[in-house]
Amino acid sequence: MITATDEVVATPFVQPTTIDVVPDTYDPLAAFPASVPAPAPPYPPSIVEVVPPRGAEVPPDTLLAWTFDRPMDPQSFQDVFRLAPASGATLTWQDDRRVNLIPEGLAPATRYVAGVAMAQPSQDDPQTPAPGVTVDGMALNSLTRFVHESTVAFSTLGPLRVTSISPGDGAQDVRADTPIVLTFNRAVVSEACIGSEADSARCPDVPLMVSPGVIGRGTWLHTSIYRYDVPAGWVTGQRYVLSLNPPASSEPVATPSAGSAAVDGATLDAPVTWAFDTARPHVVDLWPPSGTPNVALAVSIGAHFGTPMDRAASAAAFSLTGPSGELMAGSVRWSDGDATLTFTPSEPLAPDSTYIARIDQGARAIDSTPLELTYVWWFSTVPPPQLVEVRTAEGQLLQQDDPEQVASLPLRLRFDGGFDGDHLQDAVRVSPDPLDREVFALYDEESGVMNVSWRHLPATGYCLSLDASTADRYGQALAPTKPYCLVTEDLPPSFEPVALSGRDLVARSVWGAPDALTLDAGSAPEITFLATNVPSVQFELEAVDLDRILLPEPVNGSSVRTWTQSFDLAPNRTEPVTVTLQPASMPLRPGLYNLAWRVTATGDEGEVRIALVDRSVTLKLSGSEALVWV
Repeated sequence: MITATDEVVATPFVQPTTIDVVPDTYDPLAAFPASVPAPAPPYPPSIVEVVPPRGAEVPPDTLLAWTFDRPMDPQSFQDVFRLAPASGATLTWQDDRRVNLIPEGLAPATRYVAGVAMAQPSQDDPQTPAPGVTVDGMALNSLTRFVHESTVAFSTLGPLRVTSISPGDGAQDVRADTPIVLTFNRAVVSEACIGSEADSARCPDVPLMVSPGVIGRGTWLHTSIYRYDVPAGWVTGQRYVLSLNPPASSEPVATPSAGSAAVDGATLDAPVTWAFDTARPHVVDLWPPSGTPNVALAVSIGAHFGTPMDRAASAAAFSLTGPSGELMAGSVRWSDGDATLTFTPSEPLAPDSTYIARIDQGARAIDSTPLELTYVWWFSTVPPPQLVEVRTAEGQLLQQDDPEQVASLPLRLRFDGGFDGDHLQDAVRVSPDPLDREVFALYDEESGVMNVSWRHLPATGYCLSLDASTADRYGQALAPTKPYCLVTEDLPPSFEPVALSGRDLVARSVWGAPDALTLDAGSAPEITFLATNVPSVQFELEAVDLDRILLPEPVNGSSVRTWTQSFDLAPNRTEPVTVTLQPASMPLRPGLYNLAWRVTATGDEGEVRIALVDRSVTLKLSGSEALVWV
């Protein structure tokens, strides 16, 4: 015999047990019963199956089917059944475990909780019911609570609504071929109906009423998008009133009328009514616009109507008259659902001529309504190709018989005629050759202007001409023209210190002060300038204090000397000139100075800070020491 005497720490509530052990026949499960009887159910009944499922969105007239986990007493269930918010319901028992609930008067788009409600006693006084509680945020009967296992929450469907209508209410000038497109907030048909005509029970039509009546057909573009077409077209100049009505009966129905309900059972709760006006036959646009000049010789003439037109009658109503009054032959092409007429002449039009287009009231819409007005417009074609004028960028007009006229580049050449830009640009000739033998030309076909430039010498004569074989895109030769000759302008005056232009021996202040340079007091105080087309310059030399030498504003030092210096320079050449700060008879003392100048001819000004020094310092730094040489 083995006795278990150790206390089992892991299970302190299990008492020691004595077990008889029979050698070779030990069965560890023999001490436990073969089966344990299920205890009597102390817990309340619960719903094990719900149709439709918990949380579903259902039509207001839906039927709810519940199945409980045990037989129920119908009368006692009737006494404790509640629906919140409060509403009536009819209970029908299929057997003692299954019950059907048919709610009455449910509001659309509302969340409900149905179930068993039990009295809830107060903690202070078990005989007194406690205040009510809420389920899903909704107040229940103040003396009851719902038993969680026996409740079902569901929501009623909101109404089916039309969220978008095209053409919209009040639309004007609607084309005769415009379809009606309705968009709903819910799926009305299954996905199998997408792209199908609405003509069967599987893909029901929408109960659309149209007044005056028309014959049309519906198509489902999507499960919630419906299109209605009128093959013969709407009558032009007519007001149409359309309506979409909910089911005629207000009583709940198992199956709503075809097309009046969504797939989930939601129905329209109010009629939808709108109206639009169709367009009378009229012209919306004409081209080329009336009065347009320089129209290409190969051009199409056309009109865009406000509604589809009768092809034969409208084409016969169109005419194009040439400069001599002759009718132009050509072909008519229709596009945009027979709302756009395009006339293409059989041959190119004559240059520099006026043409008159006309559409009379013989033009008719597809319902034979005549055009409201007769439309007449005119345009003129491009003239023969010619160079009209040449101007500078500043607007100076060049003359062909004045080779001495001074002008600046680039030049602007204005042409008449239908030129191809690439060919015209290649036709420009300049003599003598530009510096790099290249002419830069760019032609704008819309304005007929070509900009021409080249690298040139100053004060040099050049002549511009066009190749004699130049022709427009229609093969018409450019009218012969004499060359345009000119003399380029002088180089602009320029005066700048050599040190500053070369950037050697120059220091610039971090505060933005003018450039500065250093001069040796042991040498003549001179500065070399580069001068171009500058006959004379006014100078002023000032002595400057150390605290103002690097300031960006004027130094306002004490004047040392003021003078004007003339220069004998070759025209349009840049030459070095020397400016002496002080005559040798009056030597400058070492110090800080400012030299300012003004070019007499142009008024251009400049200045430079100067340090006149009698010694120099060389500084060499290392990681641990500094060496200075004076």
